[in-house]
Amino acid sequence: LDVIMNHNQTQRTTVVLDWGIAGIGDRHRDFVSCELTIKRNCGEEWVPAFYEAYGATEVDPERIRFFWLLDRFFSHYEDPPGAGEPGVVS
Repeated sequence: LDVIMNHNQTQRTTVVLDWGIAGIGDRHRDFVSCELTIKRNCGEEWVPAFYEAYGATEVDPERIRFFWLLDRFFSHYEDPPGAGEPGVVS
């Protein structure tokens, strides 16, 4: 379930929620899903803005890579074409 919210007056996108595989667990697992959703819906150039808004200092790139690899093993969903491994603003 993807939810995209637009500002009433400007009609600019202000929020994108993807609850497709949400659950209780490590937030770094959710970062993998967020990053792939952003790449698919908005383009790879928006990924750094997501991590900057979240607070990149609170993000562990190794844990994100672990969950990315785990998802590849279980194949819950497909990466967008050319997505490659996840990237984190350092």
